[in-house]
Amino acid sequence: MSGPVGDNTARASGVIASAGGGGSWNLIKTLTASGDSTLSFVNGSADVILDSTYNAYCFTFSNIHGSIINYELTWNGSTDTGSSYAVSKTMFANRTWKCSGGSGAPTDDTGASLYQSTAVAPMNNSLGIDADECCSGQLWLYSLGSTIFRKMYNTHTLNTHSSDCIYGWITGGEIEETSAVDAIQFSLSTGNMDAGVISLYGLGK
Repeated sequence: MSGPVGDNTARASGVIASAGGGGSWNLIKTLTASGDSTLSFVNGSADVILDSTYNAYCFTFSNIHGSIINYELTWNGSTDTGSSYAVSKTMFANRTWKCSGGSGAPTDDTGASLYQSTAVAPMNNSLGIDADECCSGQLWLYSLGSTIFRKMYNTHTLNTHSSDCIYGWITGGEIEETSAVDAIQFSLSTGNMDAGVISLYGLGK
């Protein structure tokens, strides 16, 4: 058997492109939270790839649930393979929401924005702690292996707010580093990640 079906038959994870075909998303690594303060993806460690192999990387996170109410899922990057996580970032944030009593139009969330900051970047707003409340979404990063350009990124998340509303968040910006970014770390603004799955994919060239 040949073509995309044959190329992907019996693969344990990920999808590969057929010979002569275009790029495809490849599953690189999945981490499952279980009371963790951080989850880290470091290039060259535990089969993680975060370099010039791919032009674009996508982290997906599913059903992230924390130990303390009113927390945010955050991320930060490293240029020294995880020795420190403090890349300079500029970020805008835009949110919309829906509750039983009404809804909110897309609004600039200036309180969550960053400007040339090394702080962690938030990706959601005040997640609830009830057993059925969680956060899911994606973080996209581009050209992490470049040593010429700053790195662009964007996120799109949905979460159940502590007031039982549904919040949608879109953020974007740039990592203001010309050094290669070779590690990404996720954490909560307060408490630990009691549950949830984060997976890393690379987009084939």
